[in-house]
Amino acid sequence: MALFCDDQFTDTAGTSLSSHTPTGRGGTWTRHASAGASASLVISDANRCRLGGTNTGLVLFYLSDAPAGNEYDVECSLYFATASQLLGPAGRVATGANSAYFARCNSSAGTWELHKVVSGTVTLLGSWAPGTPPSAGETHSVRLEIRSGAKKLHVDGVERISSTDDTHTSTGRAGLRDFSNAAGSNTTGVHVDDFRAADLSRLRPAGLAGGVHDLEGGHRG
Repeated sequence: MALFCDDQFTDTAGTSLSSHTPTGRGGTWTRHASAGASASLVISDANRCRLGGTNTGLVLFYLSDAPAGNEYDVECSLYFATASQLLGPAGRVATGANSAYFARCNSSAGTWELHKVVSGTVTLLGSWAPGTPPSAGETHSVRLEIRSGAKKLHVDGVERISSTDDTHTSTGRAGLRDFSNAAGSNTTGVHVDDFRAADLSRLRPAGLAGGVHDLEGGHRG
C-alpha cells in the first residue's frame, strides 16, 4: 500500500493542529466546520496530538490530501495518558456534512468501537471487549480498514471488528475524531502518535519492477 498521509506530530507544544504542518505528507490539517465548535486538537509536549485547552465536546480534523480511491487504511498509535476521551482515526470523511467512518476506544464501557456518522447521527457498527481494557501509560496501534465490501478495525495488528456497511462511498479524507467531556492536557486523556494513511489505488501492477510501498512507508519487492 502507498502512503498518502504521514504525521508524527513533531512541533512546538501547544501548536494548534490547524497550524501544524504534517511531518511527512498529507497537505494541511483542517478543522471540520460541521463537527463541533469549541474543542480543538493541539500538539503535546511529547510530540503527540491531544485535545487542547479547557473546551470539551466533539472535534473532527481531516487532512487535505485525498487518497487515489475510496479504499484505504487509516492507522495511528493511541497513547493512554488516562482513559477519559474518545479519540481515534477516521476515514471517508466528508468535507461538507459531518459524515465519516471512525474508530475509538470507549474506556467507560471497556470496548473498542467502529462507527459511522451520517450528517451528525452516529451509529455503532460493531464493538469488541478485550479481557483487560487499556490502562494509563499503555500505547495501542489502531487501524481502520476501509474497503467497499467491509469496514474493519484492527487493534495491535489483530482484526477485532468487521462490518459490511457501505453507506459512505465517496473517497473523502483521512482524519482524527474526538469526543470528550473532560479537558485535555499533556498528562491526561488519549493522545495520537504515528498517524498514517495508505491507499490501494496507488499499488503498482503485478510484475512491475520496484514492488509496492507498505503502510509503514517501507518497500517490499
